[in-house]
Amino acid sequence: MKTGLAGLARTSEAGSKVRPIASARGTFALALPTNVDAERMVLGSILLDCKAFSAACTELTLEDFSLEKHRLIFRRIADLHRRGERIDRVTVYNELNRYREAVSCDGLSYLVSLDDGLPRLPDIEAYVS
Repeated sequence: MKTGLAGLARTSEAGSKVRPIASARGTFALALPTNVDAERMVLGSILLDCKAFSAACTELTLEDFSLEKHRLIFRRIADLHRRGERIDRVTVYNELNRYREAVSCDGLSYLVSLDDGLPRLPDIEAYVS
């Protein structure tokens, strides 16, 4: 009898959904619970202060982001950083546009919304750990 992915999902002790993922061997393991708000805070912090990317990239990889649009944004920020270019809302949006990914990321308005509620001097270390 086969068990679907829904049968593998369970609730963590904290009450958040734990999502199943496939491993390289084809078996299933349980991933850490997702925290979309923390992902938004990390991306928003980087857009406010490009130096925050250095702190984030030592702790995070693309796979740490649960939403595809967050992975795309983080990837394009990394590309800009690698090329030594400025990282801000406009440059990230232009980079997403270059790869025809801006619509998948909900456009410039979503990038602008990422720093909603963030203090002007964000403490990114608190969100990446």
